[in-house]
Amino acid sequence: MALIKDCTEGKFQEITNFVAENVQYEKSFDQCIDQLARICENNPGYVCELYPDWAPHSMTFLIHKEEDMQAQLLHGGLIFHGNPDESLSVTLEPCDGFRIHT
Repeated sequence: MALIKDCTEGKFQEITNFVAENVQYEKSFDQCIDQLARICENNPGYVCELYPDWAPHSMTFLIHKEEDMQAQLLHGGLIFHGNPDESLSVTLEPCDGFRIHT
């Protein structure tokens, strides 16, 4: 997870604990984290920083050049759509788990 920096002040750990207790969400969570890491791997010099989001079990992310936060590649949310879905994010297809929104 070296390409992903946890800037969530504990929310990332809360989410991983939630996922460990609710294994039906493990696959979608892992896929989202892997996708963010792959974006950084495919763009050398870029990192992904995770930040807390107001929605339960959700985070925002920023992918930028490690040495220059102004050189941003992608910004969005790693959003939880579960029961209940309190994200207020729009999905075109029903989802029960985590999704990346940009």
